[in-house]
Amino acid sequence: MSKFCFKCGDFRDTFTKTVSESYKIRGENIQIEVDREFCSECSEMLGSDKQDAEIQLRLYSIYRKRADLLSPEEIRNIRSGYGLSQRSFANLLGMSEATINRYERGALQDKTHDNLIRACKSADYVRDLLTRNGSQLSSWQKEKANKAINNGAGKQIFTEDFNEQCFPNEISLITGYRNFSYERFSKAVVFLCSEMGEVCTTVLNKLLFYADFICFAKSTVSLTGSAYRRLTFGPVPSDYDGAFSRMVDDKLIKSEEVEFDNGICGFYFSTSESSEDLKSVFSKSEIKVLEFIANKFKGMKAKDISDLSHKEDAWLHTNDRDLITYDYATNLKITMPD
Repeated sequence: MSKFCFKCGDFRDTFTKTVSESYKIRGENIQIEVDREFCSECSEMLGSDKQDAEIQLRLYSIYRKRADLLSPEEIRNIRSGYGLSQRSFANLLGMSEATINRYERGALQDKTHDNLIRACKSADYVRDLLTRNGSQLSSWQKEKANKAINNGAGKQIFTEDFNEQCFPNEISLITGYRNFSYERFSKAVVFLCSEMGEVCTTVLNKLLFYADFICFAKSTVSLTGSAYRRLTFGPVPSDYDGAFSRMVDDKLIKSEEVEFDNGICGFYFSTSESSEDLKSVFSKSEIKVLEFIANKFKGMKAKDISDLSHKEDAWLHTNDRDLITYDYATNLKITMPD
């Protein structure tokens, strides 16, 4: 195998050698064995960003054991054991969503945050947090957390309960005359991510809104059964955070934290899942709606998509944070050809 050697200025064959390396993590000396590649011509070590990231995760793992800190998996299990999304868990603890996301992806937490998260192993502690900070959560997330506590803290409740806890589970104009289907919702998200590449939260929410409302306009039944809420940046699935968090937990999508030009942090979603099995869930006409949405908005900036949604009667004539009726589906600014 050949790699580019910056010292030689050309591609060179390489050889691998195990070397002992010493690092310092928060004042703690840690020594590990690493398989390094070297240039066969000049013996220069040839590193890579990927290997450096893997080494960092190894070092953090060793440090956590020495300092008795929670692992990323333990943090994720504590949070999901109460059925909480990353955002809701962060709000409950007085942290940022980005902080919880980083910890679950392997970033090294400080001792203060570790103690706060560890305390959530106690159902009584979380019950007290819900009493004091529950106003920071959506009613669905709060109800879900209380249900988890009543069922026994630490249990995973991301099963069929998710449908009724996260989204209004009714057949009405609020849901587009369809019970919410996590399977349909997740497959729509996977399809849009696979077609659009990396998609930020704002864009993904608007794509789902248009897919559901266009589908309803054509067949009087929504695509996923999701209810939509009016927020500042446009219409969003009523508990998109809970749904996206579950999809991340189910490894259907990946989330990556980014900092935008305005200094605000957000998330981009991507997937490596195949969207070829759409036929098992959606009809031909529903697949055409998804394809139309992907083609219509591909290449558009998030601001332009958000601005377009602000022109919709569904957003203009609904009070802030209220659920949007599918009655507005017949007055969309974009239409899909028959």
